[in-house]
Amino acid sequence: YVFRLTVANSAGASSTADVQVTVNNATVVPGNQPPVAAAGSNQTLTLPTNSLFLYGSGSYDPGGGYITNYAWTQQSGPSQSTITAISSTNVEVKNLIAGTYVFNLTVTDNQGATGSSTVTVTVNGTTPPPPPPAGNTNPVAVAGSNQTITLPTNSVFLAGSGSYDSNGWITNYVWSQQSGPNTATLNTISSTNVEAKNLVGGTYVFKLTVTDNAGATSSATVSVTVNGSAPPPTPINGNTAPVAVAGSNQYITLPTSSVYLMGGGSYDVGGWIASFAWNQVSGPNTATLTTISPSNVEAKNLAAGTYTFLLTVTDNQGASSTSTMQVIVSGGTTARTTGTTEILGTSSISNAVSTTAAAPNSLTLYPNPVTTTMNVQFSNNITGDVVINVINAAGTAVKSIKATKTSSQFSYQVNMQDVASGTYVVEVRFSDGTRQTSQVVKP
Repeated sequence: YVFRLTVANSAGASSTADVQVTVNNATVVPGNQPPVAAAGSNQTLTLPTNSLFLYGSGSYDPGGGYITNYAWTQQSGPSQSTITAISSTNVEVKNLIAGTYVFNLTVTDNQGATGSSTVTVTVNGTTPPPPPPAGNTNPVAVAGSNQTITLPTNSVFLAGSGSYDSNGWITNYVWSQQSGPNTATLNTISSTNVEAKNLVGGTYVFKLTVTDNAGATSSATVSVTVNGSAPPPTPINGNTAPVAVAGSNQYITLPTSSVYLMGGGSYDVGGWIASFAWNQVSGPNTATLTTISPSNVEAKNLAAGTYTFLLTVTDNQGASSTSTMQVIVSGGTTARTTGTTEILGTSSISNAVSTTAAAPNSLTLYPNPVTTTMNVQFSNNITGDVVINVINAAGTAVKSIKATKTSSQFSYQVNMQDVASGTYVVEVRFSDGTRQTSQVVKP
């Protein structure tokens, strides 16, 4: 475009000047880089499970701005799914049937630039949702697969989130125990899921009943087999003493100078554990204990030698018990120093994210609890090699993954399908010697 300005003075003299405006055929503000949409890895599920979560929180804006909007849409598939927002970045996709779906994530930054990414969802199985008859269709309860655990692990997660209703929606989920030892307690962790605790050796059957918006119901059952012959402790004055489980002995070699002590396997039959207390009873006097959850601590600054740590648990009626474990540190006479200071905080455990981080960094794990793929995400200014360790209750790294971080935002997906049920510490070690930790539950 060419625009002309003409000016005239009081004597009638005039002058003109032209200016040219060029409009480029682009959506990006000059000087601005478009945001990067991250729709996550492709996912596969098998009917009757017919819903999943799509996460766009790994998206970022490399131009120094920020993302103002996330929009999820279905591009293709055998049926029209239902997309429900669960946060500004993430959605739940429901009512899927067998076939292949493609979903698109479009993100918009603060200058109006956009970026898109797609993710493919493959739904296996030939059993379609029940056809709607005249009137209302009963909902379908999905209690999940049977589970097997071995004592001292004495709790499992029961997930009813795969339940669905073909011509309405589910308004209520009720879990109950049908058979098995009478020790189990069911704690609600979401509208669909519960945690079954205080299990002893034997076989339990739990029932899920769902009710839809028209009042129709259906039920499904799941079995939990608990291996191990350890009987529950003998009741004392009407109350059963809790059982402290300090975990197996651990062995490390310097310069590694820290371990995780996990008391999460402790349990109480007929009540619940109200407090956990870790103390050092013998060994070099260098150790420091940092709380990372109500039941777990990190023992740091260990030197060569043998340490004995004592776990004391107290139940809701004041009864207590103890358990000890040893940490054997080999190699050298002094603990490792890194020249950096770690600032550790205290975290809490829930089905949401909990973190212990070197400030000001942040570590996010999702979903939590995790059954298949765990997303590890953090943001800081440290680049270079990072190591992601998944550490079990015995202090052993069951997975150790090395990756390269080239920008402030970092996201990595860890396959957890081959990891046994339990509570794990996820540790991220950075190239400057600092680290972050968080806990994740594998049902």
